[in-house]
Amino acid sequence: MSKEKTTTTPKKVVVKKMDFPNWSINLKIFRIQNELEAIIKDAKNPYFKSNYADINAMLEQLQPLLNRYKVAIEQPMKDGKVFTILTCVDTGDSKSSSLELQPISDPQKLGSVITYYRRYTLQGLLGIRTKDDDANIASGQTINESRATSSVTINEI
Repeated sequence: MSKEKTTTTPKKVVVKKMDFPNWSINLKIFRIQNELEAIIKDAKNPYFKSNYADINAMLEQLQPLLNRYKVAIEQPMKDGKVFTILTCVDTGDSKSSSLELQPISDPQKLGSVITYYRRYTLQGLLGIRTKDDDANIASGQTINESRATSSVTINEI
């Protein structure tokens, strides 16, 4: 009696590639919002003795998610307004948020206002949460997490 040798073919493992070309900008923003953790208020405002979330820290934390979901961000100034525009790279769909600049003759103040408006149009468009820094956590104080609220106009472009 001879033994027949049987061979088994290994099963193919299918790796699903994360690809989102047919997702609307709204769905991509929704996914980003759900994956984005609260931004730590790590910058200090000595004048008001308060902390705030720095625009660069926000963008640094947000950029990997924007890249993952193929969403480009622009923050131009146009017609006296500061815009934040999120654009789906695959479809070209976009969402924007803007705040109108008031006339300011001092360039230093104008730069500060532009940075402030960039931060708040971004927070308003994505509903970014912020929380106090680690010093408050270590001291046992309550962490203040809040959704950004502002009178930001959101328009489809």
